[in-house]
Amino acid sequence: MKKSLLWILVVFLALGAVSAQAQSALPQAADWRDPEAFARYFSYTVDETTGKWSVRAPEADALLDRFWTDGADYDGQLCVFWPEIEGYLQNGVWMPVLRLYWMQDSHDINARAVMLRVDGELYALAAHTAIVENGRHSAEVVSAPLGEHAGQILAALASGEEIALRLIGDEIYTQTLDWESTRERAEIARASRDAIVASAALLEQAGIDTYALWDLSNAAWEAEYGYCPMLETGSITSPIVLEEDVLLEDDFGIVCPGDRGDAATAAQEALIAAGFLSGDPASSFDGEASAAALRAQRYWGRLETGCVDLALIRTLRGENVPAEETVSTAQEEPAALGEIAEIALSRYWFAQAYHPTAAPAAARAAANSDNVFFLADGWIRNLSGEELRLFTDLTVDVYCGETAFPATLSCERDGQTQFDSALIPLAQCRLVVSAEIPQALALEENAQWQIVFAAGEDTLVYPVE
Repeated sequence: MKKSLLWILVVFLALGAVSAQAQSALPQAADWRDPEAFARYFSYTVDETTGKWSVRAPEADALLDRFWTDGADYDGQLCVFWPEIEGYLQNGVWMPVLRLYWMQDSHDINARAVMLRVDGELYALAAHTAIVENGRHSAEVVSAPLGEHAGQILAALASGEEIALRLIGDEIYTQTLDWESTRERAEIARASRDAIVASAALLEQAGIDTYALWDLSNAAWEAEYGYCPMLETGSITSPIVLEEDVLLEDDFGIVCPGDRGDAATAAQEALIAAGFLSGDPASSFDGEASAAALRAQRYWGRLETGCVDLALIRTLRGENVPAEETVSTAQEEPAALGEIAEIALSRYWFAQAYHPTAAPAAARAAANSDNVFFLADGWIRNLSGEELRLFTDLTVDVYCGETAFPATLSCERDGQTQFDSALIPLAQCRLVVSAEIPQALALEENAQWQIVFAAGEDTLVYPVE
């Protein structure tokens, strides 16, 4: 909530300094959520050691029971799916995850990617696989992090008329939701749609519409599972023309291991010409070709499936080589703090701990379990010709009403893996503002917040939305 002009004036007078006000009010990154609000869900679990929690909707629990009870009757050819939430109590970040249970037969998939085809639109997601046991039966559990695209993907699944999924790993498994079939197996698979729709309320309760800590969520996911959430999208127009008289007629628009024909040959020829595959094309898109596709996908920063689509072939041919992305840390409008620093803050939130973007394990926790951190982040640039020491050259207070809480300034270094308190001349990096406050204030809906930076006689005020 914005401060009144009168309150801002009071702060200015109290500080007795020349002040600059940030150009826009600082938005809240996410509502303060207590994951224990999900305790009424049967699936809600918390690891007391790590603080990791997870939850899924009751409809997903019911579908999972049905999967274990009836799935073994279908020779390992059954897949069900629904969204879940994984999060961490300490730092307040969480991730919506598409969870797929696939009943094993004699071959493991070990899926590294999930593809969804919804009414001609494709969504390809990075994933990983684990094995779970239930009595005499076992299943592969494939987890695909949805990240900030969760709303888009789940809305498509909830309303789509033609839905199919494909698991890609050591094996390929494809399943289409058949709306006409009255077979029990088809009915179980279709129940995934009901679980998707029911889970929308769960994600809404978690605050997905206002959540904005996706960079921290992605970093936490990568630290735990070894890969960053990734989504590739596209459209299917059939048939797909790879080159003159060569059509790719796969329902998902990809050449997969084991495929034969002109499309498999064209895919190998493109890999050979680009130097990712050696020799002549084989009669089928074999293991060597798939390994070459993985090398190409890693080289170009694409989702690693080991399959080839039209976009990859064009890239291999130099027709649509991806431009190198330039990462800018100066997207927010900056404000000057005298002549020593430029600062831009983009969001604020509450959590029991915080960490460098790329090192979730290096968390700083609140000293008192009854307290939480008021956190804000953005970036800072040293404008001076000398080293800027954040502890001594700057001060910052977080105000709740008229009460001030001293705050700590931390800047990231070493690839965003560590916090530091010093910035060399002209350097710029992510800035984190942290102030330990009573948890009751974080839960107070009408609390009015403000951040005030000071350097000598210069001040910079950020009203909070």
